Amino acid sequence: MLDDGSQNRDPFSPLDLVDPNAAFGAIERTPNRLRFLARASHGGGDTCQARQTGAIFLATMVSAILRHVTREQSHVEERAVIVAALRRQIDRAIAERRFHFANHFCNRVLAEDPRNLEMWLLRGYLAWHHLNDPRRAVESFRQVLILGGFESSNAYVAQARVSLAQLLERLS
Repeated sequence: MLDDGSQNRDPFSPLDLVDPNAAFGAIERTPNRLRFLARASHGGGDTCQARQTGAIFLATMVSAILRHVTREQSHVEERAVIVAALRRQIDRAIAERRFHFANHFCNRVLAEDPRNLEMWLLRGYLAWHHLNDPRRAVESFRQVLILGGFESSNAYVAQARVSLAQLLERLS
């Protein structure tokens, strides 16, 4: 398969991908994947060196994947802490009847977590009952329905349906 004359080697060996003596060139199409075939730049290659390079390459890839996964997990945890802190601020603002601040913190939570049904529902409630903004209330309730997949078994979706129906009845 390879131009270096080594007919006995597995043509799909990972060594072909990382051979330091190879100039990557042809692509061979296999049933389910593309394979890069290394063309040796000179007659033979040091198999031991290629195996070490392959192991280093594999370790580097695994390390990069683990860093990415760890970074994602820490980002999710960080976002959860921010959302919890903002939720406490919302509760406090509502208790103090500072509804504009509560709405502001709802928007900040939605900037961090745009799929948060509870915040969309609360934003709609605040807009309708306290901020006299029916357009924003309708928009927020509709967003709950869309994100919740119109599934009435979801408590947030069910409440958004009822609130939206009441609001539209009042507006008509």
